[in-house]
Amino acid sequence: MANSLRIWNKLLGAILEIPGAKVNWTKFLESELRQYCDESTFNDVLDGSIASYEAISKTLLEKIANQRIKYNKNRASASSFIMGLPGGIAIAATLPADIVQYYYFLFKTAQELAYLYGFPDFCDADGELTERSLNTLTILIGVMSNDTTMTAGLKFLSKQFFDQMPKAVLYDIAREAAKTLGVRISQRSFARSITKFVPVLAGIGSGVITWSSFMSAANRLKKRLQTNLPS
Repeated sequence: MANSLRIWNKLLGAILEIPGAKVNWTKFLESELRQYCDESTFNDVLDGSIASYEAISKTLLEKIANQRIKYNKNRASASSFIMGLPGGIAIAATLPADIVQYYYFLFKTAQELAYLYGFPDFCDADGELTERSLNTLTILIGVMSNDTTMTAGLKFLSKQFFDQMPKAVLYDIAREAAKTLGVRISQRSFARSITKFVPVLAGIGSGVITWSSFMSAANRLKKRLQTNLPS
């Protein structure tokens, strides 16, 4: 299990080295919400007077979430095909580049969905992800990956839930999620190594797996975040 924890931490480090891994809260909401609400309402979102999901209808909120999921899925699938071919650049020594790409887009999607459903900017004043934010995002990706520990232990996901969680408790949950993610990454890396000797099948297989699993993962998190919305 210690090795699986190292694998996740190594992958997370690789993801953070890729440009665009950190989604800026203000810029993202400006792009996705601003066109659908008046200036006063949008300013209330920015100053924290109302949550992002309160600025627009639930129907429109889900439409935007679905668009972001589809957009990132398409990019992840295309990148996975390219990076899945023999000769793809290895971003991390023992991790196939297409796997890093897959989790990179999951990482971005987790931030975007969290922002749409009420979370504040995960980055500090210097634009860096805080330790608490990284732990929170690890848990969110654990939920995306259908980690039974996460889905059973977290009845709902919300800004308030994570804000009220003591630092030590948040760390312990994130650590367990990281271990499970590390195991899954190892399994995926092994499956990837088997197909890499068949050039075209390697790329096609990687892209198809990404396409099918990405949608399930992202929709799983979206549905869990929706449980916190007022009826």
